[in-house]
Amino acid sequence: MTFKQVLSAFVNCFITRIVIGVLVITAVYMGCRLLVFDAAQIVKLPVDAVNFFVEVIPPFFVVFVYVVLYGVYEHRYVHELSTKTMGLNLFFGLFWGVVLQMLVFLVLALFADMKILSVNNVMSMLPAFSLAFSAAVFEEIVCRGVLFRLLEEKLGSYIAIVVSALIFGMLHMANPGASIWIALALALQAGVLLSVAYVYSRSLWFPIAIHFAWNFVQSGIFGVNLSGNEMNVSLLTTHIEGSEWVTGGVFGIEASVQATVVCLIMSITLLVLSIKKKRIVAPWWVQKRNGFLQSESQSRFL
Repeated sequence: MTFKQVLSAFVNCFITRIVIGVLVITAVYMGCRLLVFDAAQIVKLPVDAVNFFVEVIPPFFVVFVYVVLYGVYEHRYVHELSTKTMGLNLFFGLFWGVVLQMLVFLVLALFADMKILSVNNVMSMLPAFSLAFSAAVFEEIVCRGVLFRLLEEKLGSYIAIVVSALIFGMLHMANPGASIWIALALALQAGVLLSVAYVYSRSLWFPIAIHFAWNFVQSGIFGVNLSGNEMNVSLLTTHIEGSEWVTGGVFGIEASVQATVVCLIMSITLLVLSIKKKRIVAPWWVQKRNGFLQSESQSRFL
């Protein structure tokens, strides 16, 4: 092989594309946050406004950079962020995110001591809204758009779901109150569900909307700890006591049994539908054995 061929193979390797994508998108996200913060300080905005814009503005740049980066890098139309199916995927993602979270809280209300102490101003939801929006877009672009998509292209849907879910769970180990068991619970919940949501829809808008709705309902409406992080303001001020199996303890209800169960049921349902619709990607060795080895945009589905 010539040097040019070796260089081309390295640049187009799925691992290289993952590393470059994660680094570039993370740098854009963090850099935007700093720039927005500095700009807000210059015009002397109130602290609440500064915090809001620091969370809300960077995700738009993240989406733009992802589309440009992989559109140029992979010489393709970035179909996973197509505006043609955006509305429908956002609607159903928001719907199912809310439904799943309400089922979790229903179990909480039935089997724990949950009290609503007060109903606060609607504006109390803004901090949680901005945080949920920022986390949903950034994490889904990186974890599903970059990590899962490129793992799936090489290793197939099933292995990519497992690997990306475990990585997603482990990334939350630094959160307050986290443990190895909670990380595994998050892997089974969000890690698997959001990856399967992408497989089913072939759109990042669907998992982004599910992720946002789940986080916002939990922290913005009910004011419950989100992945170990406490929300100071929310629509409802709640007091919850009971078994950690149901309440999730200090980490929040993501560490509860019912959260894992409802997410797994949804994941299995979407996976079965994905199989029926032939949206499962075969690993490269199966593609090679069958006489074709192509990128995801041209891949043969099982």
